[in-house]
Amino acid sequence: MIRVEQIMGTAISVDIAGPAADPALADAVFAWFREVDERFSTYKHGSEVNRLDRGEIAVDECSDEMRYVLSQTARLWSETQGYFDVYAELKAAWLGDLRAELSGWV
Repeated sequence: MIRVEQIMGTAISVDIAGPAADPALADAVFAWFREVDERFSTYKHGSEVNRLDRGEIAVDECSDEMRYVLSQTARLWSETQGYFDVYAELKAAWLGDLRAELSGWV
């Protein structure tokens, strides 16, 4: 079973091989892609990352997924000794002023 949907401004293709190819599995995969897009898209005005950036929500009001990404970008900053640098934006986020695009990690 091969299915293609337009999500995140591009064509995403899912190819499920074998006799157990269940359309519900493809539905779940595409639902996950849409959720990620709604949460992390820097192009969608109402995305969670943009709402956080504008100060409409605080970090402690963010989804578990957003807080996880913020924590992981801080970890990467530490592990790479600042070469992966979202730390300044992470620090700002905890102060309620995110000015970062987290796409590098997401």
